[in-house]
Amino acid sequence: MAHNPGEALQRVSRIYHELSRNTSGSRAYRFLKLITLRHRIQGSPGLYDAIEDIAALLEESLPDATVRIHRYNESMAPKWLRLPVGWTVEDASLHASGHRYAFKHHPTLPAAHTPGSDGVLEGNVVENKDPLNPQSYESARDKVHLITKHHRLAYRLAAEAGVPAVILAHPDRHHEAFPYLGLFLTPEEAKMYSTVAVTLPWRIAKLLAGKQVYIRVNSTFTRPELPVLEAVLWGSPGPDAPTLEAHICHPMPGANDNASGSAAALEAFFAIYETVSQGWLPVPDMPIRLILMPEYTGTLLHYHNTSPPRHSLNLDMVGRAQPHAEAPRLVYTPPSVGPSLAGDVFYDVILASAGRLRGPDRYMWGSDHDVGLYMGQDSVMVNQWPDPYYHTDMDDADTISPSILEYVASHTATTIYLLASGYQPTGMARRLVASYISSNHNQPGEAYRVLAWAYGIEDGLPLPSNGGGIRALKPVFAWMLAGPVELEEKVELARRLEEIELPDESRMEILYAANRGVTVEGLKRLFWASYPGSRVEDQLQRLLQLLDEHGFIETM
Repeated sequence: MAHNPGEALQRVSRIYHELSRNTSGSRAYRFLKLITLRHRIQGSPGLYDAIEDIAALLEESLPDATVRIHRYNESMAPKWLRLPVGWTVEDASLHASGHRYAFKHHPTLPAAHTPGSDGVLEGNVVENKDPLNPQSYESARDKVHLITKHHRLAYRLAAEAGVPAVILAHPDRHHEAFPYLGLFLTPEEAKMYSTVAVTLPWRIAKLLAGKQVYIRVNSTFTRPELPVLEAVLWGSPGPDAPTLEAHICHPMPGANDNASGSAAALEAFFAIYETVSQGWLPVPDMPIRLILMPEYTGTLLHYHNTSPPRHSLNLDMVGRAQPHAEAPRLVYTPPSVGPSLAGDVFYDVILASAGRLRGPDRYMWGSDHDVGLYMGQDSVMVNQWPDPYYHTDMDDADTISPSILEYVASHTATTIYLLASGYQPTGMARRLVASYISSNHNQPGEAYRVLAWAYGIEDGLPLPSNGGGIRALKPVFAWMLAGPVELEEKVELARRLEEIELPDESRMEILYAANRGVTVEGLKRLFWASYPGSRVEDQLQRLLQLLDEHGFIETM
């Protein structure tokens, strides 16, 4: 850590000033608009088109950058991961209660990776209130099932039963919007299943029980393949190159999720290049890398086949205008991982710039920083949550703020440049995160001492090193993706996870601890400090047993 925080922040302020002069919210917004023109579903031609658009832009504008598109197929994936089937959709429509809804108006109307229909499907809607029960489909095999939760697993059960079509709705999405819901079918499932899947806004879907609907989808399957864009400045992309990453996938328009992260990452990359090229800052000590990829699957594939970076900064949703959403915030690493150099540096930039970004906040799962943390990297996320238009067709550019994109890009550029220049941060971020987590505990002082040790803060209480250990076998999030896991096993896992009274992040914390040598006793102590509650140890034990039974971890 920096010996003199005041001097360290002055240096950060000077570098931020130089980089922010070359950062443009207007240009970032143009990048975003370019990306939103494509329907960027994983496995679709629109995703390739978007990545090729950006590659051409980088090659034309940054002649000194090394730009490459990696193309990953099934043979390049780890054994526990299957790529989603390639998928193209041409058109789709749904008629219900005198209204017609079309793909050209609502790109998320056809669920991602749905099979096409043979002409127009006609059927009566039945609300399925027990979607993980196979019998619920067998007893109404000729109906169109309305499914409101466990969408991917429920679709598979419906398809196994031969249900003609399903309507997917989500009560937690904007009630006027068509939700984005992806099936992530494997190539084998795509060959077997003919059940068509479409989506509807919650306001409409909840009124359809017993009504007649007409559904048409024109889509085709192709072989699975995923592209990843990599660009590098001033060297080769080894593990020392701090990495700026964002996922570029999701349906059209997908403005905040995640054209905003991709656009801000591009703008930061441009700003660093231009500021150094113009002589305002020296070439950093290490190369700088940019990666744009399909979420989770693309990141897993890329880091499985190349050198994962030691430090990465993941930009997810970062552009929604206020008052539609709060300002973007820094999401720090969890205690099971320990301190984050990238997170400490980013927070120093927030302090030095008096910017409009928030944080640091405790770890939140659900984006590509999870992949980095699983693979032993130091990886943090910048994100906006909650977002009222998340995963819907209302996620359009009209509610994106160029000025927020500019703030995020300038903070990101400064963070990546400082990481590449060997900057030693103040360490204030980790202290704030430990204080925030422990503040909700009934023994805040004791909880802080546990977290202080986990985050490398002095005067901490060491975690127990005795007792059995944990070994990670595959990522906990692998069960959500296409993979060689039996449907019955996935259903059982989903049912049992619902019964465990711990937040979703707890599963990831176990995985990260398993990769970092934390013992079971040490994990119990961490969970006691991080998730206060009288039954935490019992719930943790149940979760460990469940993950062990299903092959995600091995307890020793």
